[in-house]
Amino acid sequence: MAHAQKDPRTASPEAAIFLDKGLASYLSADFKGAVAELNKAVALAPEWKAPLAFRAMARWTSGDTAGAREDASVGLTIKDEDAESLTARCLSHYVLKEMDAAEKDCLAAVRKDKSYAIGYFGLGSIFSSIGQPQASLAPLSRCLQLQPQSALCYVVRGTVQDKLKHPDKAAEDYGRVIENAPTFYWAYLFRGKDYREMKKYGEAEADFTNFLKSNPDHEEALYLRGNVRFASGDFNGTIKDLDRVLEINPRHGLAYSNRGLARARLGDRAGAVDDLKRALELVPDKRVQIEAAIAKIERSSK
Repeated sequence: MAHAQKDPRTASPEAAIFLDKGLASYLSADFKGAVAELNKAVALAPEWKAPLAFRAMARWTSGDTAGAREDASVGLTIKDEDAESLTARCLSHYVLKEMDAAEKDCLAAVRKDKSYAIGYFGLGSIFSSIGQPQASLAPLSRCLQLQPQSALCYVVRGTVQDKLKHPDKAAEDYGRVIENAPTFYWAYLFRGKDYREMKKYGEAEADFTNFLKSNPDHEEALYLRGNVRFASGDFNGTIKDLDRVLEINPRHGLAYSNRGLARARLGDRAGAVDDLKRALELVPDKRVQIEAAIAKIERSSK
């Protein structure tokens, strides 16, 4: 009986169910769902600190920085040394950017329980954040061995592959995210960038288009889709995308430059020169390239 009082999972079995649901939602890249489930665990067992600590990470990923920091401050006071508690405290340190302490706790967690997937996720995230992407691959891959449908582990490993300049491997990981979490539209943007890097312009355009369905005014995605449309020879599509970029951000110098080049390809030399001259004002560091483009257009008009 004394042991039951010390074990929060035994003392609060219903809260433990919601904690597990929250962690499953989090690893599935459903951050709002994770917060909702962890809220229930916290309400049922307010004295249990692990749900608060895990909620800190879910809130942080959802953009609720203030709430995340508040929860993480409580998570730092966890004293238990089981893998779940160590990981909860690790992620609290992570949210508060205390990376040395976070690494120590997550290492202890995976040594304590080599089958605790979220501990490996935490460790991989820490290594990625402190500039050790190569070191993060092993724990993230172990997370995926334990939880093959963990979209979030694929997301983080994809970003690591991007850091390591492996766009093909990153694109493969983002593809697995899309399979396992089709409403996590950011994976389309990430994979589109990798396809663009690999010069797979058709695939990149399709991914940017899918992302823009959920984020129609996303400036970067519109700009990048215009970029790959230009590379594919769709100059009208390029101009349409860059028109929208410039409505959103009238000081986007490269959008003026690229629209000018697209206009030149369509024979609108006057419009092209106007755009390129505006770009010259906004991105003076590109002066050599822009002036060369203007000179080429003016020569062709003569």
